[in-house]
Amino acid sequence: MIEFLDEKYINCEKPLPLTNIEKIWIKSILSNRRAKLFFSEESFEILSKEYADIENIYERQSVKYYDKDVFSEYIDDYYIDNFKKILEAIKDKRVIKIDYVSRNGNSLCEAYLPYKILYSAKKEKFELLAFLMHDRKPELAYKIDISRIYEVTEIYREYDDNYDLEKLLATRMCEKPVVLQVFNRNFAYNRIVKDMAIYKCNVEDNEDGTYNVTISYDKQDEGDLLSDILSYGPNVKVIANDKMIEEVKKRALKQYQLLFGNNK
Repeated sequence: MIEFLDEKYINCEKPLPLTNIEKIWIKSILSNRRAKLFFSEESFEILSKEYADIENIYERQSVKYYDKDVFSEYIDDYYIDNFKKILEAIKDKRVIKIDYVSRNGNSLCEAYLPYKILYSAKKEKFELLAFLMHDRKPELAYKIDISRIYEVTEIYREYDDNYDLEKLLATRMCEKPVVLQVFNRNFAYNRIVKDMAIYKCNVEDNEDGTYNVTISYDKQDEGDLLSDILSYGPNVKVIANDKMIEEVKKRALKQYQLLFGNNK
């Protein structure tokens, strides 16, 4: 639904025709394989036929990505089916059984109450945030890479909902947030704000032109966050969270030794 600010269009019964640019934009969205995750098969086919003759300005193979997962490898009929089942379960608050492979390579089958789907633009990856169920009660929250899920099946609709899910989620968060001092070189600030959108962040301007970015993160994401911080090189400095500061020093020293040996 598009809301127009101009009053003469607000009560317009006949929808306005799309411009060529709008049609091209829709065609680009349909060309993204992730689009099938959010459309029914019927709707996708109808739209694809309607915009079949529209110029497509986006082709994934036209762009070379570095240090990224190739998302198209994961999009198949099983992935789409599992993704849509999870969306429906979130909407209807249903408990589902998930067969998947953990980060450690173990095959697991557990009952979960799905809470939300998270997306990382940097990694082009969807993750499910869900609560492990025990005796029909939500317990610990877990993140599951949706590409690692084999099968999703519904178990039951009713469960003990006398629990504060937000409070349960809080137990997953780090005790102390990480604070980064960002030097706005090479568009570092824009990159960091975009990449860190998957975390809970707060940004403050400093008088010297730098920025302080405070990041509260899930304990499970600590390794990923550390890798992200290191990827920005000298454009950032960790100024709070002693544990993360020490980890950054260790990783930086290890990388230096790999490149230059033990020579200082």
